[in-house]
Amino acid sequence: MADKAAIAALEREAFTFRSIQARGNLVKMIGEDNAGIRAQAWGLRNLQDFKTAGVKPDTEYEPDPSRPEPGAKPAPFRAPSKNPWSAESWSTERQRSVVKGLGLEKASELAAAAGSFVGATSPKSVNLTSFKVA
Repeated sequence: MADKAAIAALEREAFTFRSIQARGNLVKMIGEDNAGIRAQAWGLRNLQDFKTAGVKPDTEYEPDPSRPEPGAKPAPFRAPSKNPWSAESWSTERQRSVVKGLGLEKASELAAAAGSFVGATSPKSVNLTSFKVA
């Protein structure tokens, strides 16, 4: 992370003198979200406001811990499960179609992957046939 003096100099150039290049460098240094917040602190509507000449705010840049650091990789997108035995996609109609189309063995594998079993009546069902009696 760059020092505060370098960020302050870039902010001045970006928001007072309306330099596109300085704004781009600021975004690279502190990230687009943080640069947008700083633009508003300088009195601009947003980071793309080039009509307004900024006025130096009373506060200096402080990184927001709730926002990711620039260059940090975002969490990978995880599409919702389409497994009809998963709790978020539970569908007895689709389960029946899978059993008919793929067969009982493949359907059992899909159900097990979702933590369920073929014949379950709800996502919270417990397979009583899998318990061993001592």
